[in-house]
Amino acid sequence: LAPTSSAARSFMDCVPIQVDIISCWRSEDKSMWYSIRARDERKVRWLHKRYSDFKALHEAMLQMWSMRFLRLPSLPPPGLVGMRHKLDIGGFNVRRQWGLQSYLDDLLMQARPIVSYPELAEFLGYASGMSVCEESMG
Repeated sequence: LAPTSSAARSFMDCVPIQVDIISCWRSEDKSMWYSIRARDERKVRWLHKRYSDFKALHEAMLQMWSMRFLRLPSLPPPGLVGMRHKLDIGGFNVRRQWGLQSYLDDLLMQARPIVSYPELAEFLGYASGMSVCEESMG
């Protein structure tokens, strides 16, 4: 993870970040992707993540969170061999999207300032040198 400038670090220390999973969609290879909007008062970042990206974040955060005695939220469960996911049995994909949104909400309530959690900052496109789609606010 590349170092963050002191101005960016100061800004990220105090500005709340609003993260919303806007939609989920299936790619040509049948993978499910989640379109995420991360907003602060300066920019909007658009990200696309898979469940495996959330799982990797969760596993990386386990190391840090256990050392800081914070409560790491639970991820929604994976589908059994992908059948519930592929067939969207019982609205599985919408329930998973809500579960992932709840996971991010809970994580962001506790992980402040975000720069203290480099894995989370990188996941949300706040690491320097990341290629994300951004819009300026204002």
